[in-house]
Amino acid sequence: MGTTADGGFVIAGNSKSLDGHTSGNAGENDLWVLKTDSEGNIIFEKSFGGPDLDFGFDALEDNEGNLILVGESTTAITPEMQHQGSSDLVVLKIK
Repeated sequence: MGTTADGGFVIAGNSKSLDGHTSGNAGENDLWVLKTDSEGNIIFEKSFGGPDLDFGFDALEDNEGNLILVGESTTAITPEMQHQGSSDLVVLKIK
């Protein structure tokens, strides 16, 4: 979890939710990120994942306002990602 320039927070974790509270679920667990304002109200949330296990470990906002996520994936969670083994380190930049 990190703080944002506007006093809010950016949080990474994982979700199995299919109840509409997240932007979707692609498989077992998805990497999930959310950004809140200083009061804890959700400003942005997004799930990333493949058909198997994906986890979010940490998130921060860089100096340009991009969100940087670090996690682990047991599948390719973006079309550009090439899965290399039983689990891979994932670093995502969201503009």
